Amino acid sequence: MTPNPFIMKKARRLYKGTGILPITHDYVFKKTVTQVPGFAENLMYAALSMRQGSILEVEDRNTELIPDNYRLKAFQLDALFSIKVRADNGEVLSHLVNMEAHHSPMQHTLKKCLAYGGRIIEQQVPRGTREYGGVNSVYTIVILKHNLPEFKTTDLYHHYHEHHNVWDPESRIFIPGNKFAFIELGKLAKEFHELKTFQDYLFYFLKKLDRVSMPLEEVEFYLKMGGVVARALEQAIEISDSAREQDLVSEVNRIRENYVIAIKNLPEVAIRQAKEEGELKGMEKGWLKGKAAGKAEGKAEGIAETLKEFVLKLIADDFKHDKIAQLTGLSVDEVKEISLAHGVDHS
Repeated sequence: MTPNPFIMKKARRLYKGTGILPITHDYVFKKTVTQVPGFAENLMYAALSMRQGSILEVEDRNTELIPDNYRLKAFQLDALFSIKVRADNGEVLSHLVNMEAHHSPMQHTLKKCLAYGGRIIEQQVPRGTREYGGVNSVYTIVILKHNLPEFKTTDLYHHYHEHHNVWDPESRIFIPGNKFAFIELGKLAKEFHELKTFQDYLFYFLKKLDRVSMPLEEVEFYLKMGGVVARALEQAIEISDSAREQDLVSEVNRIRENYVIAIKNLPEVAIRQAKEEGELKGMEKGWLKGKAAGKAEGKAEGIAETLKEFVLKLIADDFKHDKIAQLTGLSVDEVKEISLAHGVDHS
């Protein structure tokens, strides 16, 4: 399968800068499992070691759309699914599956995951009742870039933890068991040439897609591979490219705001008087005003120079003149003028 040339172009451009956002970045992960068809189901098979074909139905239980701004706190939203699974004895069972990704270490990970599972169970019980009979058990898949102290004595990266069913005869409350699958990506020792199974490729992908950790040729391989992993990678590239543009807009807005402030601090009358009086070198008053105006003009010129350097950076990153004009607020002719003056015309 030939990779989409536009996606590869974006990937190469990202690799010139900060790289592709990690798939374990909360925003990217939530977007991927909820919006890339088949990715959540394949992750369930791999993380929960379910028999292939045993998942009969997957329903997305997320009621809110994840916003387009990657800096917003996506972790406030759940990646929650209801599934129907055919057991080995033929019985069809219903479960809830919650998915989490933690890019940075956090304290008490295991306890927090237990709390998340308890919250999902509690949400299934009608308020003001103790009707726990219809509550589905909860599977929680936790993808970790760091290692957990609970599993420090083993080199295995794939762990199961089960919180067993609890029946309290006094209160007559039944709490179904929670099952957890922890994937410690830091312990995944296989190199790219050693990958054999889909599970290997999937977890390696989750581990290595971290800024520029994954070589560009491996990015191209996954895109050629097709399927859900390729679609997830395309999504990560699109999100990263959009995030890069959002950051560029923020940076240019900051530069322009500083420029406006500097210009406002240049009283036109004072500048004109300072220039006139500055020509009379013997007059101390004129010299002082000329010096003050020179400082103010210098500050404005410095910010304008920063904007020019920013334009040259965008040109070097293969941005077209009309896109640079849109980002910076300059006209296309002004962008062309900067480009030609520095011999980097990429119109």
